Amino acid sequence: MLLLDSRVHRISALDVWWPAPVQAVTAVVSRALVITVMQCTARVAVALSSLAFRTRLFCTMLVDLSLPLKTLWSRLDQKSCRTAINRDGRRGGEISVNDHAENSLRLINELIDPGNYRRSMGPEEWTRSLVYSDVFDGRPVATHIVRVDGESRARALLAPTVRRGIDLPGSVVGALNRYLLWHEIEHYRRRGVRYFDFGGVTLDRQSPLYSIARFTLSFGGEVVEERVVGLTGDLPLRLSLRAAAGVKTLLDQWRVRHHKNECDH
Repeated sequence: MLLLDSRVHRISALDVWWPAPVQAVTAVVSRALVITVMQCTARVAVALSSLAFRTRLFCTMLVDLSLPLKTLWSRLDQKSCRTAINRDGRRGGEISVNDHAENSLRLINELIDPGNYRRSMGPEEWTRSLVYSDVFDGRPVATHIVRVDGESRARALLAPTVRRGIDLPGSVVGALNRYLLWHEIEHYRRRGVRYFDFGGVTLDRQSPLYSIARFTLSFGGEVVEERVVGLTGDLPLRLSLRAAAGVKTLLDQWRVRHHKNECDH
């Protein structure tokens, strides 16, 4: 289990990653006004429900690194994964670990700015991202930030790549990005880490993110359902946040229906 200081709407917060016993979470509720429990089991989420203002399903894919390397390799999709890694991935790119963090931040912000879907990552957020994390720099294509919980789990946190078809051909970007991920799997297996977590997967074939899911699933891991739970020990705040979460859920449902109706017409 990892404990990381965080912020939620300028409120001091605490992120609790992968807690196993419920008591490990309840013991730290008083440490911050808002607690976010990241990727816990359904059993833990139910046990924490009295303190929760929001619970959402989180699907991800885990690769069991205790398996023989030959078995892990055999589970990769033959055409899209193994062939791409062997044919293109191993030819190019230079991989380093924790040596070029400044290059990684630059690539992340270069990709954030054009899309305008969030603010650039500043020094404070970047520093928080690096706590308990490794930075894999796969120049010239990708950078991956991987959060590590001892020998339990290594989880892809951020994985931006250069723009496909603009900076480099899409096939080259895909192959080198796969090679970087395979390098990480080998790296953490050697370190004795049990699972490599791809950091989320969308199983809805209608989702615009499903193309990313196809990429993830080609690595042959097991899809698991976990939960992300928002908690607070402050009753008035919890009631307010529950109400706000309910409104957001209704708005999200309306957007989905509205989008479906537009597509149907």
